[in-house]
Amino acid sequence: MGIRRSGNKQPVSQSKGVKRRLPHLPKHWENFLLSLTFILILPLLPIIIEYWRSQVVEIDELLLTASMYAIGVGATSASRLMFVFTIIMGVCFAFAYGSVKGSQNALPLSDMLAYTSIGVIFIIHALERYNIHVVDMKSWEFPGDKS
Repeated sequence: MGIRRSGNKQPVSQSKGVKRRLPHLPKHWENFLLSLTFILILPLLPIIIEYWRSQVVEIDELLLTASMYAIGVGATSASRLMFVFTIIMGVCFAFAYGSVKGSQNALPLSDMLAYTSIGVIFIIHALERYNIHVVDMKSWEFPGDKS
C-alpha cells in the first residue's frame, strides 16, 4: 500500500485528502517589492508612458518629474539627510522647470542631471527599503491591516 514509517504513519505524499499550500513570498520580501513598486516605480509612470508613446521625453516633463520624484521619495525616507537632500534637489529642479517653461531654453546638462538624480534617488531609496523591509523585517502598514 505504500511505504510505512515508524508510528504507522504514511508519508505526506501518499496521505489521502492532504492539501498542500502553494509557496509564496515571505511577508518581508512582499513588503519590499510593494514599496519599490508604489514608491519608486509608479511615480515614474508618466515619463515611462511618454517615452513609450513618442520615443522622446520632453525636457519640461522630465524636470517636473525629477522635481516631484525627489520631493515625493524624500518624504518617505527614514533618513533625515536623504529627506533634506531630496527636498533641496526637488526645489532646484522646480526652478529649472520654471526656467524652461518661461523661456523654452533648457539649462545646460539639465536632462542628464535629471536622469542621473532620478537614478541615484532610486538606488539609494531601494537600498534603504531593503534594509527596512528585508533586514529589519518592518512591515509596510496599509489601512485596514490587522496586526
